[in-house]
Amino acid sequence: MMLDKFWESVGQGLGGKWLEALVQPVLVFWAAGLLAWVGRQPDGWDELLDKWDKLDSTEAQITVLVALLLGLVASSQGMRWVQHWLLRVLEGYHWPRFARTWAAQTICKRLKPKLARWQHLNAQVQENGGDFACLRASELEEYARLDYSITQRYPPTQTPPQLEDVMPTAVGNRLKAAELHPRYRYGLDSIIVWPRLWPLLPEALQQAVGEARGSLDAAVRLFGWGLLTVLWVFWGTWWAPLLGLGLALVAWFRAVSAAEVYGDLIRAAFDLHRFCLYESLRWPLPEDTATEAQCGEQLTAYLMRGLTIPPVHFTAPEE
Repeated sequence: MMLDKFWESVGQGLGGKWLEALVQPVLVFWAAGLLAWVGRQPDGWDELLDKWDKLDSTEAQITVLVALLLGLVASSQGMRWVQHWLLRVLEGYHWPRFARTWAAQTICKRLKPKLARWQHLNAQVQENGGDFACLRASELEEYARLDYSITQRYPPTQTPPQLEDVMPTAVGNRLKAAELHPRYRYGLDSIIVWPRLWPLLPEALQQAVGEARGSLDAAVRLFGWGLLTVLWVFWGTWWAPLLGLGLALVAWFRAVSAAEVYGDLIRAAFDLHRFCLYESLRWPLPEDTATEAQCGEQLTAYLMRGLTIPPVHFTAPEE
């Protein structure tokens, strides 16, 4: 009777934190561990049921259930604490030097023919005064595809691409491309400017960026749980590596897609609302596109160190 009341209270929302953990990949990890443990027992599931039946009271069973649910929540929170470090690994920042160099070389070899083909098509367009009608339909589609891939999926680079310009992973390149976009286009350092720009963004855009970042973080956590699931192989479970690596592979593709969406939204935030930052700081707006990068660099330096050379005169507030 008491056990029924316990589950009823969970279903009514008193166990909301526990239910939140249950729908996360942490459950897959611990379920795989349970299956691995059962597989090592001579009597299999009967061994587990015998241990459950030996609990001397309903209160003891409830205590065990609560402890298990709290363990799920605690382990889920633990993964959240390390997800930032794990994301940096997925970007390629904490790799050994030889592995990062090899992966970056592979990225450069893949990017080089894309740049060459795009430049060839772009040269045809420029020779015809910027008229894209000179390209066949298939070439126009190829041009658009290459243009998006080069500008959105790779950081700005030279021709031929240099190792120091690219990251060793697709996730790293997509996030770095978004990070460098405002610097190369508007002179604004996203790392310095973003915390100041965020409160000025419309609520709808904040929500979209937050959801995109949440999807990226969820994919990173799934990747972490997938790698941890492989560890159950030490209990003699042959299927643990297949399950763990399968989860990690799915998480990787999800992370690549989420990083691209997140990067697009970061670029959109700077493209559409960077002048809100100028106005909030009473900073003079750039006069034209030719001077905007210089103004952005001055504003970044001011936000970072509070200094500008020469001094900048603040604009008067609008009446």
